[in-house]
Amino acid sequence: MKPSPLQLHHYHFTSLAITVAQGFDLSKMASSESPYPQIDPEDLKVEIRAGEPESDGSELFVVSVAVAYEPPANSRFPYAFSAVVEGVFTMDVTEEGQDRERIVVVNGAGMLMGAIREQLLTLSARHRFGPMLLPTLDLRQLAPEQKAEGPAKTKAKRKAAKPAQKSKT
Repeated sequence: MKPSPLQLHHYHFTSLAITVAQGFDLSKMASSESPYPQIDPEDLKVEIRAGEPESDGSELFVVSVAVAYEPPANSRFPYAFSAVVEGVFTMDVTEEGQDRERIVVVNGAGMLMGAIREQLLTLSARHRFGPMLLPTLDLRQLAPEQKAEGPAKTKAKRKAAKPAQKSKT
């Protein structure tokens, strides 16, 4: 087995919150075969930003993923939540062009969504209505060659992030 050309070096949360939905009643909760309350993936607000440092030829990339959900009044989902996570990745320089960008955006966002999913599961485990598990999302629509096709089903947006400025010391 060989390593992926995209390597995650670090990630951190800049925001993470979960609350019981205002006025939620346990009798509203939908019963299902899953031990987790269900959420419609199309109701998630997902924003993904990807950027490179200013220097040409760098292997470093920064990907940011923001996920939020505010249930409507008649929702059967007991929580409102939001999370923002940033990851620092390196990319093998042998990958070029749109393939390189596609790998960074799609795979990087997928890795960070897994981190958000796990943190929300952990935090909600001790909440009043039990643990929640975010649905798995198909992020392939974020690939550069598909970005002109219109809004994605997950309401995902791909934007170029400005790289962090290096401080002068």
